[in-house]
Amino acid sequence: MAAQHIETMHKLIGASIEQDKQKFLSFFAPDVEYILHTSARPLQGLAWLERFLDKYFADMTDVIWRVDRWAQNGNKLLVEGYEEYRERASGKRVGHPYMGIVEFNDRGEITAMRDYFEMNGKPLDE
Repeated sequence: MAAQHIETMHKLIGASIEQDKQKFLSFFAPDVEYILHTSARPLQGLAWLERFLDKYFADMTDVIWRVDRWAQNGNKLLVEGYEEYRERASGKRVGHPYMGIVEFNDRGEITAMRDYFEMNGKPLDE
């Protein structure tokens, strides 16, 4: 029976909410490719992902990140959910739906992750 990669995804989300960078990074293969936005250049490798996390964790707090629906086909996991956070600089809450595709290797490490965020919403507390 194939591994249920949604379990790894839930652990990854927990590490993000806790802002535990080392735990978060431990779920990824060294040569991971992460695409945050469709028009953005992919983050290549753990070092680049770590630099991204430093900024991400510094810019936001009080994170809510959930998976509402998911489907797995072999080593690929499709997730749909919602993310919400407070911007540290402005204090405003921001929320948006997302979809993502997460690919795993045979060791259960994430080798590719592509996120698609709906970023056109207004801050939630305006």
